[in-house]
Amino acid sequence: MLPIDSGNAVHATALSLTATAFGLNLFQMAALGPLVFAAVASEQLSQQLQQTYLDVLVFPLLTFVAATLLGVGLYIRRNQDQALLRLGLTMPTARQLLVVVAVTVALIGLAIVTEQLWAAVDPQSLEQVGGLSKALLGNMTGLAGAFAIGAAAAIGEEGFFRGAYQPRMGLVLTALLFASFHVQYGITPATVLVLFIGLVLGVIRQRASLTACILVHFLYNFISVLIS
Repeated sequence: MLPIDSGNAVHATALSLTATAFGLNLFQMAALGPLVFAAVASEQLSQQLQQTYLDVLVFPLLTFVAATLLGVGLYIRRNQDQALLRLGLTMPTARQLLVVVAVTVALIGLAIVTEQLWAAVDPQSLEQVGGLSKALLGNMTGLAGAFAIGAAAAIGEEGFFRGAYQPRMGLVLTALLFASFHVQYGITPATVLVLFIGLVLGVIRQRASLTACILVHFLYNFISVLIS
């Protein structure tokens, strides 16, 4: 079912690490999620949970970028040009830029509708998740905060998931793994939205380029932080 060579050590290792990541992410959701929500109720602990610009940049950006470059074998099996080609980092065309704008607007609209439906069906969980997000990222506001969150996630996550991972593991598994990295708050309507966004970005990667995926992800996060 997966576009991999099961006899290839690199592919087998990637699949094994995927299973490990799924397990760790689900454990974090099930075991640590309730503790984090409880901590948010304490103002003192809530302040300790707040993320700094360094926190936002180090893990999503540096960790994912390092994994991306190792994953495509930069300076091991591929030189710089070959690695960039493998990742799909190319200059976007005018048509691709139009697609980026259109998709971003559509995803922002979908996020607004999802939040409204969520508020109508289960306002308590929406308030709980919103409170946790505010506790974690409450100091990441304005243009600087929006740019930091947008750039770190877009470059780091898109480089890894859509650049290095998807061409080897396929669209569906990539979207599922991407969503599993966003289950810190539990399985909520936001998780379904993230899964859908992952599928959309995967299709863009297949039909356009990784650069277009990065731009969509950046604009989506940037605008979401500004309007939140």
